[in-house]
Amino acid sequence: MHNNLKNLGAEGTQREEVVRWVGLLFIFLGLTCLIFLFDCGTGSAAEQKGIEIIRPASGAVYEEGEICPIEWAAKGVERVSIAVAVGGKDRGLLEFSDGEYALDARKGLWEWTIPIGFVTSYGLKESHNVRVMVFDADDPKTSVVSDYFTIKGEGKNSEKVTKTDDDFMQAIQSYYDLIGEGKYREAFELIFPEKLTLSFVDGSSVSFGTRQDYYQWLNEIKNIKSTNLVNLKEVPVPDRELAMLGIRCFQVTLKADYKDKRQSLGFSGAATYFIYLVKGSDGKVRILSIGTGP
Repeated sequence: MHNNLKNLGAEGTQREEVVRWVGLLFIFLGLTCLIFLFDCGTGSAAEQKGIEIIRPASGAVYEEGEICPIEWAAKGVERVSIAVAVGGKDRGLLEFSDGEYALDARKGLWEWTIPIGFVTSYGLKESHNVRVMVFDADDPKTSVVSDYFTIKGEGKNSEKVTKTDDDFMQAIQSYYDLIGEGKYREAFELIFPEKLTLSFVDGSSVSFGTRQDYYQWLNEIKNIKSTNLVNLKEVPVPDRELAMLGIRCFQVTLKADYKDKRQSLGFSGAATYFIYLVKGSDGKVRILSIGTGP
């Protein structure tokens, strides 16, 4: 009986040891699973963070003054901001309320009223290369850009320069009109063909370079679809001697629509140039140079 009790006690002790170790094993496995689940959960959340644009759809067409619905689905993002670009040029952030440029991402939709003149104020009747970007307002690296869509309007060119009787201004207007109409050879003939160097009594000189080869010049401007000269005014020439020789300088602001919709003229769709002209012995006014500075 004593031996049996001893043996039972030994068996009980062994059983307790087994139970204790099994308990410890479950605790270890439990902690391991918790750590595993935590890591997987964290990684999964990070992988799921993102934004998808639903509208505007590729090729959609909207009119100035109309509502363009911008719809998105976001995961792991609390607030979004929306930017608009035309021809790859940033046109700024959309303002949702006074001074507020971030919106609750869960909203999933913003109805943007396209301002009148959004594209037509740049001399365009329409632009086929408009895109929107929706991005995390707190982490801009998380972003998505829409496909291209179109915005069009009445295309009123109320700011277009009116015709003038000044033959120098007429030459400038004709030059850009002919380019917009695709009459390239006629436009090219309005450029002074030879290099012109003027020397002054003080030893200084001014040179106007030789006209480019026709095909080289054509390659630079053939993608222009239409032109809109919105500002034209005469500015003083830097040298009194130039004025004495009948050379005049004009400042112009040009807006242009390109055949390749990814291309645009300057950041705002417009560019300012300074054009020097002279009247030849044949009585015709020709362009000496076109540059970005006087």
